[in-house]
Order: sequence, then structure tokens, then C-alpha cells
Amino acid sequence: MSIRKILIIPIFALLISLTNCTKSTPLTKQQHKYAGQWQCDDGSYFVIEYSGKGDVKRSGMTITGGNTTIDSSTIVIGMMGIEQTYTITKEPITDSIHGITTMELDGVKYIKI
Repeated sequence: MSIRKILIIPIFALLISLTNCTKSTPLTKQQHKYAGQWQCDDGSYFVIEYSGKGDVKRSGMTITGGNTTIDSSTIVIGMMGIEQTYTITKEPITDSIHGITTMELDGVKYIKI
């Protein structure tokens, strides 16, 4: 067996395992209210997709294409050991007059943009 074949097999196995680590679970109907791009006053934002993927951009941290987990009290977006956990202090609500949707995580107000 050539060196090339010996190296290709472990590399291929690693790629398969990394792909399996990044599989996400789509949001349930009850979680659809969390889908979208949310931003706070300091410019930090996160994105939750219906597919269960998510992104986070805040000071000192960027996660792109992470997995999103939502339960009754937290939202977690992360991948490969790097994650951002938010505590839901107020669920999403839409202002009926202005049509603006907001929620509060860790006591910080986020606006759906």
C-alpha cells in the first residue's frame, strides 16, 4: 500500500467524523419564534436558522454554522466545544403597533432585524 493511500484513509475518516459533529436538529414549530437575526445595542448579534444552524458575533467570539439548542430557559449556539449560552429572560414578543419583535437574553434586549 502506498503512503498516499495510507494518508487518505485517516483524512477521509476525520472529515466524516467532523461532518457528523456538525449535524443539527431543525427547530420545532414552538421554536420558530426564535428563528431570525437578533441584534442588541452594542452591535452583537446572533442568527438562528429553521434548520437548527446558528451564528454568533460578539466581542471576542465568532461562531459560524454552529448547532442551536433551545429549551425552556436557554439558547445554546456552538460547535466543536466553542459555544455561547444565553438565558431566556423574556421570550420573543411582537409589538402590535410597530411590528418590532424583541426578546431578552441574560437581561439584554435583542431586536429581530
